[in-house]
Amino acid sequence: MICKKTVSFFVIIFWAVISFGQVKIPSKQTQTKTAPPKQTTTTKPAETKSTYTGPVHTLKVMSNVDCNIYVDGELKGTITDGNIARINLKLGEYQLKAVSTENSSDVFRQILKIEKTGIEKFYEVDLKTIAAERERREYSEQSYAEKNAAVEKAAREKAAAEQSAIQKANAEKAAREKAAAQQMLAEKKAAEKAAQESAAKEQTEAQRLAAEKAALEKAERQKAEAERLAIEKAAQEKAAREKAEAATLAAEKAAAEKAEAQRLAAEKAAAERAAREKAEAERLVIERAEREKAEEEARRIAEEKAIEFSLNGFTVTDDFSDNKNDWLLENYNNKRMIIADSKFVAEGYLDNFSYKNLLNFPVNPSKDFEMEVNIQWIRGEEKNGFGIDFASNEATKSYYTFIIASIGYYSIIYHKNGTWEDIVKWTDSKYINRGNEVNKLKVEKQDDYLLFYANGELLEKIDWNGGFGSDFGFRIFDKQLVEYDDFLLKGIKNQ
Repeated sequence: MICKKTVSFFVIIFWAVISFGQVKIPSKQTQTKTAPPKQTTTTKPAETKSTYTGPVHTLKVMSNVDCNIYVDGELKGTITDGNIARINLKLGEYQLKAVSTENSSDVFRQILKIEKTGIEKFYEVDLKTIAAERERREYSEQSYAEKNAAVEKAAREKAAAEQSAIQKANAEKAAREKAAAQQMLAEKKAAEKAAQESAAKEQTEAQRLAAEKAALEKAERQKAEAERLAIEKAAQEKAAREKAEAATLAAEKAAAEKAEAQRLAAEKAAAERAAREKAEAERLVIERAEREKAEEEARRIAEEKAIEFSLNGFTVTDDFSDNKNDWLLENYNNKRMIIADSKFVAEGYLDNFSYKNLLNFPVNPSKDFEMEVNIQWIRGEEKNGFGIDFASNEATKSYYTFIIASIGYYSIIYHKNGTWEDIVKWTDSKYINRGNEVNKLKVEKQDDYLLFYANGELLEKIDWNGGFGSDFGFRIFDKQLVEYDDFLLKGIKNQ
């Protein structure tokens, strides 16, 4: 018993120490992802501004308990009523500590490595969990002490009761031995007296009768005692038999109930499995019918589109070995648009400008169309956008534009009434090649949707309510040099 208590005590102490040292690290999902650059008139990814003159990393610290925030032991702020503490840090390693203002024993610690600047990041401090662990640990220690005291008290009371019972048994034994000795002494005296009387009166008739009576009484007592012992033994044997029979009946009943419960459980499980299998079979039949119906509808639509394309479709390609499509070539002032080395070269010399080169094609933007081109960024600011215009209208200065940046971001924007607006803000993508690697951009209209691809991978699918016109071509933003190649445009002719 003592070993089990000792082991339990050390297990509780070990668990309390481990729990007291736990620190909740914010999960990857709760960390705020670095915001992609916001589209501006120059279409550069946005940069984070700060009151600090050099690059900083801004921590936004939240806590579910009012607390003081320390960085490397220096108080940086106090969080109350669920507000957020903003802390600016340079590159390096710091110790973040949050101390509850309700109980200074509740402390959150975290080592931070700042490896990037110019970003904001959320950190969540979970002091409620730390407080709950402390309270539970304190309660466990108090409960163990109370339980240990109760066990010791019960042991003392049991020992005292056992000692009292031993003393009582010894006293009863001494009393029985004393009574037996007194009885033996009395019997001895009586025998001596009888012998004396017998010798004195020569065994008179009275003495004979007394002896006979005494013998008779003794025999009757012995007989009565024997009968009593026999009755007690029979009663004990009967009680033992009844107890054994009751135990047997209880065991048989428990076994029968267990077997019945197992049978019912097996029947229920079999019925549930059959129901699930039936439901799954019905679901598969329905899904197969729906899939076949959808495939049939898709084939029908594809056949209709193929017929329409065979009647009214057209395809334009350009490898820029010459200027067969009559692109507008320019080389003056603030831009250069030329064909050189089988590439269409677009270069802007000034920032805060966009440079375009569009042609009007007989494309019906309400019908399905497809445009793709290979693009290679040569030099300039890495955050500047470049890409393609589609379904645009040069006359009304209304444009749809799909652009990327050489740092691996993409955006979808449109221009109307003199203002650029976001359809899809700057978004990071692993499918966009970085630096000077070639990227193949593709825009495809299918039914009521526009699909945007980079290097064969789907980036976005958006609803399409119709374009501005039938102008397609190229666009770059700000000061940079970009080359285009392998232009393709497919669509249905305007009727």
